[in-house]
Amino acid sequence: MHSAPAVTHPTGRTAQLALGLATLGALGLLGAVAVAVSGRAQALAAWQAIALLAACALALGGLWIFWRAQRPHQLAWDGAQWRLSGHDVAPAEGAVVQVQVRLDLQAALLLCAQDLETGRRSWLWAQKGADAGRWHLLRCALWAMPPQSAGTPADAAPV
Repeated sequence: MHSAPAVTHPTGRTAQLALGLATLGALGLLGAVAVAVSGRAQALAAWQAIALLAACALALGGLWIFWRAQRPHQLAWDGAQWRLSGHDVAPAEGAVVQVQVRLDLQAALLLCAQDLETGRRSWLWAQKGADAGRWHLLRCALWAMPPQSAGTPADAAPV
């Protein structure tokens, strides 16, 4: 089996990500307000209302932290390993990472990249841009099975 071809793709903040995070936050806030003003709100104890608002605030804070962490990066597959570099660093000089797809929306991906040297994890947002061919190559590289070592039976390969 051949390895996926080399590809480099940008990751980071996009207008669609901002819209998605804002929508999630607004829906959570609307849900909390709807519960607070519903007829059942009188049955809620004060601590339950405070807990609901605190949970909503924590969720909004998490969305904000995720948004702030989305710095421009270049994710590069060279046919053998993944590298993650800042936008001002050549992809070949980036940190070697292991990449896992955590959410696949076809036109966007939520990725978790773990630096193999430091163990540090980074959450990355990759999105289809104007270059559909490069997006296809990125998806192929992400979903391709890792090469098997000699002597490993095909049915023992990780899924």
